[in-house]
Amino acid sequence: ASVAGQPVAARLLVWNLADPMLDFALRGSVDLAAVAPMLAPAGTRLGGRAVVDVSGRGRARDAGTMVLGGHAQLQNVSIEGAGLPQRLENVNGRIDFLPESAAIQRLSARAGRSSFSIDATVQHPLALMAPPGKVPPADVEFAFRSTYLDLADVLPTTPGAPFLPNATGGGRVLIDRLKQGKLDVTAVQAEVKLAPAALEAPHFSLQGYGGTVSGDARFDLRDTRRPAYAIHANADQVRADAILGAWTPVKDLLAGALSSKIQFSGVGQTPEEIKHTLTLVGLAAITDGHFGPGPALDALAQFVNVPKFRRLEFSRLELPMRIEQGRLVTDPVVLNGASGEWRLAGAIGFDGTLDYAVSITLPPAVADALGARSALAAGALSDAQGRMLLDPHVTGSTKAPRVS
Repeated sequence: ASVAGQPVAARLLVWNLADPMLDFALRGSVDLAAVAPMLAPAGTRLGGRAVVDVSGRGRARDAGTMVLGGHAQLQNVSIEGAGLPQRLENVNGRIDFLPESAAIQRLSARAGRSSFSIDATVQHPLALMAPPGKVPPADVEFAFRSTYLDLADVLPTTPGAPFLPNATGGGRVLIDRLKQGKLDVTAVQAEVKLAPAALEAPHFSLQGYGGTVSGDARFDLRDTRRPAYAIHANADQVRADAILGAWTPVKDLLAGALSSKIQFSGVGQTPEEIKHTLTLVGLAAITDGHFGPGPALDALAQFVNVPKFRRLEFSRLELPMRIEQGRLVTDPVVLNGASGEWRLAGAIGFDGTLDYAVSITLPPAVADALGARSALAAGALSDAQGRMLLDPHVTGSTKAPRVS
């Protein structure tokens, strides 16, 4: 036949029609736009060209066991629709088919601002396209490389649409810059294990927020609109102001070099879903840092008439924390420094609400150095040792705090 002006030759033998067996071959340069109505689901548009010389033999109902031979060369292929958020374009690469396996060589593509390339070997390659659970998965070994990858460009938008192929196996991922919503990190390296609709990283590392983060992670993508994730992370020398400013309403409240061990998990991508499902438990150690200045400490300093409370410096701070029902809870924290001893406990909501109880003890020399005697008028007390005691309660929001 001739398809869009290009010659195509094929043969097909079918037998045992109750459970069909196939023996087929296809050779030619195929215009994918011309054959898309026969091959692609409704609403999916294909473009580009596939130069093929492929043969196969096997059971029609079990594509995963089909024995293939030959090769296919993809030239400027594009895919639009099929639940993809962006048009997948500039797809180029070569696939060589061997009995029961395929070798994918430098398969590259673009979607929006994102681009990537894949080299892989696949056992039973036709099983990749089958729905998980219907056909035994293909076995894959791969190397994935990207200079820039925004998951919003490639994650399907159709509820429940599969993002991962029907595959087991694993490989290595290298991404120069990775984005996903508020996540924006660089130098991503990961060892990856695949299962149908799930992905596990026994080890990953990345650069972000001024430091290094490493750990392990697992993602369940059976419903790509509500992905589930569980991550164990170790942060080393991350900038506290950078990570808090990116993920919480608290900006410029806390600065310093942060090292922490954190476990967190959740379901979904929208702020409302995250608010109700995100859980976190961790311990952060911050060195050579300071609190403030910011609206909360400004309000506290004004309330107790101690201007130097606008900025609290410390050499080391250990901060136990957890996330519960949309609030970042800091368990009782003790801070010692030039501004006396501070004990605080409370929570910051994802919506910016504050609820913190603070207890401040100022030895006589510190109270004099800070000019804190005027705080007596705001309700401060003195004990038998001459120490000044203040117990403020901070509520309101990060932008409009209230002190009592």
